[in-house]
Amino acid sequence: MANDSRATRRKGAKEQAQAQAKRTLEEQKESKGIKWGPVLVFAPIILFFLVGAVITAYDWYSGTASSSGGGYYWCVDQVETFYRKRNPGKLASVPGLCKKYAGKEELLLRKLRIKYN
Repeated sequence: MANDSRATRRKGAKEQAQAQAKRTLEEQKESKGIKWGPVLVFAPIILFFLVGAVITAYDWYSGTASSSGGGYYWCVDQVETFYRKRNPGKLASVPGLCKKYAGKEELLLRKLRIKYN
């Protein structure tokens, strides 16, 4: 009788171990794959910052950005306005001047004011 209870206990322990192994295996199968919740939350945030970084890099390397806050198009507008009043014959040279003084638009305007005033 004692042997039977030991065998029953061993059998019960073995069944429990098998059941636990089966549950663990099922949990591992369920946990494989992509969890879409975090992806759906963080993907738009990451894309937002990446797009901003790409636009900033493009502006920086194309010469349209300026530390003075003006930029290429601002420079063209300011210098064209200046030349329309003071020297209309130089209007054709404005884009080249603004590219040459990319990032130093304020310096260009200061030099023009000194030269023409």
